[in-house]
Amino acid sequence: MQQISPHVFIDPNDGAATVGAIRTSAGVVLVDAPNQPTRAARWLEEVRRLGEIRYLINTEHHPDHIFGNAFLPGTVIAHHETKEKFWQDSHFGPSPLKDPQAYVKRIDPQGVNLVARYVAREPEITFEGTLRLSLGDVVVELFSAPGHVPIESAVYVPGDHVLFTSDNVFHDTMIWFQEALPFAWLETLDRFRGMGITVVAPGHGEATGPQVFDIMQRDIEEALARVQAAIDAGMTREQAVDRITFIDQRPVPAAHRDRAPALQRLFVGRLYDQILAQRTRG
Repeated sequence: MQQISPHVFIDPNDGAATVGAIRTSAGVVLVDAPNQPTRAARWLEEVRRLGEIRYLINTEHHPDHIFGNAFLPGTVIAHHETKEKFWQDSHFGPSPLKDPQAYVKRIDPQGVNLVARYVAREPEITFEGTLRLSLGDVVVELFSAPGHVPIESAVYVPGDHVLFTSDNVFHDTMIWFQEALPFAWLETLDRFRGMGITVVAPGHGEATGPQVFDIMQRDIEEALARVQAAIDAGMTREQAVDRITFIDQRPVPAAHRDRAPALQRLFVGRLYDQILAQRTRG
């Protein structure tokens, strides 16, 4: 557990989501849940030292943010569309919530025994737009921030000038575009830049400063430019998917190296579709 401001703590992890804890005089607010059961058990032991766990915020519906809800206490809060997509299957197959044993066997073999009685925990409180929590001496603000997925939630601790961006920021690691709204993503980064943030807790990677917003913008724009150039050159979607990759932009976590080429094809296809949709709207 790393302390990144007077009230905020995080736990980064190579390849999995960065999770957080906000300590207040009225209890602890967790931000996302580790998907590996063994990591979740360790995280729970650490955050319990900060106080009673009151809330657990899910910033999006992907398994690396929600699977570990089952191992943590606290009332679960999320955007209402995150709750609606909670059990949703993905491009990669059925939701891990439907077969936790198989999922954990792949991502955390030592934790298989911890899912013998696994019961997923859905959000109990939902919001749309914004939600403000006042807990003793700390205010926590949640707001919608589309980009990496159409419904992403950011978590802001204004007293500490700390922003949990969820997967709208990947710090020094591969960017995932499979459900992205890339043009909305750029607008969200602009919004983040104007908030006076001092410390950024990314969706993946170590805590960093606001300069990461410029780095994310550059890499998203570069990815878009590669696909836009292919479209302008007359490439079909299939040709673009075969010939373009963003794998050279960022380090690829060890857990994803074997399937990185297949992921890149998925990412290129998504951006191809989004660019054509944007041109149609324009």
